[in-house]
Amino acid sequence: MNRLIQGILVVVGVVICFLLFLQPKFIVNNEESKLAESTSTKVEKEVAETNQNASMHKNAKSAKDEEKLKKWTTDFNHFTSKEKKVILADSLANLYTRLFEFDSAAKYFEQQVFLISTETNKLKAALGLYQAFKVSMNPIDRKKIGLKALAYIDEILATRSNWVDLKVKKAVIRVYTCLLYTSPSPRD
Repeated sequence: MNRLIQGILVVVGVVICFLLFLQPKFIVNNEESKLAESTSTKVEKEVAETNQNASMHKNAKSAKDEEKLKKWTTDFNHFTSKEKKVILADSLANLYTRLFEFDSAAKYFEQQVFLISTETNKLKAALGLYQAFKVSMNPIDRKKIGLKALAYIDEILATRSNWVDLKVKKAVIRVYTCLLYTSPSPRD
């Protein structure tokens, strides 16, 4: 009984397939042309959106951001109070980070350490330098930035040796700067 049902289902399936292939070709061609038209319009829309996004990113800094950078940099250079300079350096570093200018952000994170050397400021400098290290395209600058980041990471790991995230960042820097077996001198 089961074999009879299976045999009937196979025969019915073969007949249905045969009937589908007997259908006129213009139905299949019509669907293909609609599919091709919709695909081409989708591609054209994506290209237009990409071009629009690319034009937006050419000038990522708004006038407001430019004004803030200019004012804060001028204030940073003129203030003599360490506390005010640290606050401005932090603001500048965060703004540069938001603008994806990690090398400038790292510079101001480092300035915080030079002004007031706390573990938090060292951590900010290490992470800022690590970000700049990751995006740096020049191998010489990348190595210099990596050495600075390693120095700060080593200082932090000296007091908190079980910080796995910093250990991973240290390993990444060492691998990419080929410093596996040497110890860098601090902030050269």
